[in-house]
Amino acid sequence: MKKNTTYILLTLVIIVGGYFAYTLYQEDAQLGMSNAGISNFNIKDTSLINKMIITEKDKGTITLNRSNTNWWYINDSKVKAQPFNINTLLETAYQIHVKQDVGDSAVKTILTNLQVRHKKVEFFLKGEDHPTKVWFIGTGTQDHLGTYMLLENWDYAANKLVRSPLPYIMEKPGLRGTLDTRFFADELLWEYPGVFNYAINQIKTITVKFKADPKQNYEVTIFENGKVGLKDGDLTPVSVFDSNAVKHYVSHYKAIFYEKYVRDLNEQQIDSVVSSTPDYILTVTDINGKVQEALLWNILKPKEEVTDIELDLGTTFDTNRAYCSINGSKKLVTVQFYSWDVLFKPLKYLLPKTNVKFSEK
Repeated sequence: MKKNTTYILLTLVIIVGGYFAYTLYQEDAQLGMSNAGISNFNIKDTSLINKMIITEKDKGTITLNRSNTNWWYINDSKVKAQPFNINTLLETAYQIHVKQDVGDSAVKTILTNLQVRHKKVEFFLKGEDHPTKVWFIGTGTQDHLGTYMLLENWDYAANKLVRSPLPYIMEKPGLRGTLDTRFFADELLWEYPGVFNYAINQIKTITVKFKADPKQNYEVTIFENGKVGLKDGDLTPVSVFDSNAVKHYVSHYKAIFYEKYVRDLNEQQIDSVVSSTPDYILTVTDINGKVQEALLWNILKPKEEVTDIELDLGTTFDTNRAYCSINGSKKLVTVQFYSWDVLFKPLKYLLPKTNVKFSEK
């Protein structure tokens, strides 16, 4: 009996001791976690994000807002944001994860570097006026396969942002490179480059004008029943034309984009361009009466780049690109002819084709 009592007492001691040991371990772990870093950078449901603010030190800030129609707009304006750039940010927010910890000996240096040079990204969720997460994005690692970052998370209990005491090396699976280049505050790089993007049933009229040959000017009308009409440059109805060619032409006014903003011209040079007569004018009026117009100018090549053959032919302009002003804006963009050439069809292209008999001599 005494032997059994001893065994029972030993068992109780082991259980009680184990419980206290486990309790102490948990307390130590919790104390340790209070000094650990916050590393949950990712946002699992990016559909809840309705605002992002990007700040580049010494370069400015840009705010991106999601509308009810799921388009994103720049700085509370009516200027649409580039969908590709938006998707890149949301994809990064969803997939980002820790590549590795920063070594203890390097933590102080990385934190100092982040303080001196960083990009700040704030993510806001629907219905909240505070950021749910704030990323501080530093430089890439030496091998350019990771990015030093620091995180702030919103603490709902404390009602404030809590900053991680430790930075991390972050990556996005499948990306070979650093993450910092994905985040920028340059408004011109964020603007949606779409110029014409219509379904045929969204267009009411298209007017096309050529500086070099005004006789080839015309206006296309799309009626509610799907039929089309054609007028010449004097707006005189063309009685006989190729309706299939006209419909095919109209179908090209979908997914037409500019290339980039012109940054290598000063204000005086830009004024010189926009004050001259455009080489092409494309005007679309949609079924709601909204007008979208593109004025285009050929870009003259520098004299030293013009060959004798080009000089003789009079083709002394860039055959790859043209300057473009959208709706009279003085912010010029460039467009590429390989994607815009389909819009420069002359009037004769829309008329019935004449068969020419071949004869041998």
